[in-house]
Amino acid sequence: MRSFIDKTCHNPEEFTAMGNVYFLHDDLEDVAMWDFTGNRFHPIEGQLFTDAKQTPSSRHVFHRKEKFPSHICPDHPKSRKGFLRTRWRLDGRELDLVNVHLYHDADNLQAAEKSPSSFALNRRQALAYTIGRLTDVLQTSPVFVFGDFNFRLDLCDLLQVHFDKCGKHHAETSDGDLIRTEYSHPDDNASVVLTLERKVFSVLADMLDFGQGHKEMRIFDKEPDEFPALSEIPLKFPPSYPFNESGDFRSYMQTRCPAWCDRVFFNRLSAELLMQAENVSYEMLGPDVCMGDHKPVFLAFVLPAEKKQQDYLDKTERTAVSTSPGDSLERRISDDTPHAENDDPQRDDPHHDHGQASTNHEDHSRKWHGVTVAVSALALGVSLAVPLKYGLGIGWVGAGAMSLAMTVSVIKLAQHNVNL
Repeated sequence: MRSFIDKTCHNPEEFTAMGNVYFLHDDLEDVAMWDFTGNRFHPIEGQLFTDAKQTPSSRHVFHRKEKFPSHICPDHPKSRKGFLRTRWRLDGRELDLVNVHLYHDADNLQAAEKSPSSFALNRRQALAYTIGRLTDVLQTSPVFVFGDFNFRLDLCDLLQVHFDKCGKHHAETSDGDLIRTEYSHPDDNASVVLTLERKVFSVLADMLDFGQGHKEMRIFDKEPDEFPALSEIPLKFPPSYPFNESGDFRSYMQTRCPAWCDRVFFNRLSAELLMQAENVSYEMLGPDVCMGDHKPVFLAFVLPAEKKQQDYLDKTERTAVSTSPGDSLERRISDDTPHAENDDPQRDDPHHDHGQASTNHEDHSRKWHGVTVAVSALALGVSLAVPLKYGLGIGWVGAGAMSLAMTVSVIKLAQHNVNL
């Protein structure tokens, strides 16, 4: 296990309340981490390691952690937001894993004032700052950027499109400060269909569809568009926030407009890696159980054996690279799905070892190694025994009502053998 936990809580200028925890399967043979001080890879050895006490002056520093500068969000200078980066070499492949936590929407009324909102602009600056810290690898290595981006739907545009024919009624304080906006039904001025307050987003269920028909809501998910260097597999799951933590765990709290806050993005080289991968899946976990106000979101895939990877690269050298990595991956996933469902009758058996080589071949048969990878956003309270027995899981943990909001990545790395 490798853990990187920010314990600088005594220093509010540096504390991010972030951390990464990595679980490595003992079958892995070639795993190394980048030393940001020595500028070289170190092989992973031993059963347990934590560099929580390491500082930039330590002999070896295996992570980079930064809190966003206060000028990015001057209204919340004490906000514990930032990123934590690690770099790995897995079976000869190098990749960077960057856990981020961006600024949230603090006020629904303020978020609805203009497009983009002031909160969205803060997030844009913070993510641009993060990407600026990755210029050394963004064009040369696969990079996965994941976590609680706090991306929100463009509330100003959403209200104009879906509530433009509604009556609008404002409530203000004696000082003239807006405290509530109510939208009434176009045919019944006494029937309120939406109430907006600082921490209230109460809407009638039939006014907005965040269920299986959530595609009409995705047009307001604009914030990722500002970062063309990052791609994402097209969303197939509903918004990951803010789910109820009691009662109906499939429904949303009436505090914020539901949004896809928890995401996994990647650069072009990662997209090329995913195009080679098998069993690619980008989904949300725990739809029927309490996972906190954020539902876990994961990206999982199986890297090909080295020989298969080289065959793929030789083939793609003669093929133009798609200008839409996410769309290409969506087509690839669609093509692979029937095979994943039909070719492996034991795929849903939790006791079946999907990572082990077939025993129908002689022991001296030639073997190539593959690495299973999964990237996941996890909510606090979820058991870390996520069913990624033969995989790598990356995620964040938000502490919710806890006094210490720790953001954690959980990673499992495994290597499996394939008989050829």
